Amino acid sequence: MANTGPFYFKLVDPSDKTFDPTRHNGWDFEIFNFRRTLEEGQMPKLELVIKNPLRGLLDPAFNVWAWFSFYDRITHTWYPLFFGRLVGQPKELVGLKITIELIGWPLDY
Repeated sequence: MANTGPFYFKLVDPSDKTFDPTRHNGWDFEIFNFRRTLEEGQMPKLELVIKNPLRGLLDPAFNVWAWFSFYDRITHTWYPLFFGRLVGQPKELVGLKITIELIGWPLDY
């Protein structure tokens, strides 16, 4: 899958809690839409509409932590926007697009 940016989503090991643009500039899923929310007293959330990867996303063999970032092509600067953990089953399991949700849990929660 071509890495077209400017938004990037990379599944990582939980130990990758410090953003590194040389390692976290991947594009593990084709993203159609996203929404990042933060409500008072709640954990930050990231909701992504992605192309259905046709595999179980919560499989223990795969990473469930991820970095979501933005690359500004004008200033050549990376901006980490979200680090969190995939939780629960995707919404709308059947179809070409699915909706997944990540929560910005602290690693020691």
